Amino acid sequence: MTEEKKLKKGGLARINEAAAFTKYNGGTRRFPHHNWDTDERRILQGSYRLTNKQQDEWYDRQREKIKEARAKGEDTFSIAFDDAGESRLPPQNGYVELEAGKVYQVLRARMRAKIGYHVRSGYMMVLDPESGYEVMVPRKYMEAV
Repeated sequence: MTEEKKLKKGGLARINEAAAFTKYNGGTRRFPHHNWDTDERRILQGSYRLTNKQQDEWYDRQREKIKEARAKGEDTFSIAFDDAGESRLPPQNGYVELEAGKVYQVLRARMRAKIGYHVRSGYMMVLDPESGYEVMVPRKYMEAV
């Protein structure tokens, strides 16, 4: 009798292709998790929290856009505010593409992920060796190696 491997901290994980992709791309899903492009390229999009420094850089880029628009005599309202007239907020997360077939180290096997301004359960955190980011992905799309 073989024991089923479990996702645990310090272990290794990879994308569960049957759960993550459509039947057209080697999985069992009827529709893609994210979009058809990521499904065809066989990648899963995970997110990571932006640091304060990265958010400050976003603010600096916004200020530069406003300066350039003022210098050209253009309206700056659409740069600083959204369609509802509320100020634009900096992004809270960045996104990384995890490829099918690659192995990732598990940093946290169970967690609640803060995606944007919402907290979602059923996630895990893996280390992406290419980018170096600690990436949050849904547990249901990963399997232990």
